Amino acid sequence: MAGMDWINNIYIWMGGTFLFLILFILLFILLIFLAKKTHAIIEFKALLKGHPICQFYEDSGYVQWKAVKPEAGIIQDKNYGTYIIISPVSSSFIKSLTL
Repeated sequence: MAGMDWINNIYIWMGGTFLFLILFILLFILLIFLAKKTHAIIEFKALLKGHPICQFYEDSGYVQWKAVKPEAGIIQDKNYGTYIIISPVSSSFIKSLTL
């Protein structure tokens, strides 16, 4: 089997291992960057739970995103209180509620 000698070459396996290790580290750094700078983790958790994302606007201009489960058109949050949904603004990709 002269055509398959490369599969027993230890340097090819070491190079492939280091290549995938470096790619895994870069992917992990990218995930940390996405978690710190965007709302990707909140959107992912909402997607897994199947709940819409509610955006709570504070007086300071800061927006707090939370995955909430509306029950009969009412959202209850321990920090922001109770809200009644009259006409939600929904997103096409992720279900979101803007209050």
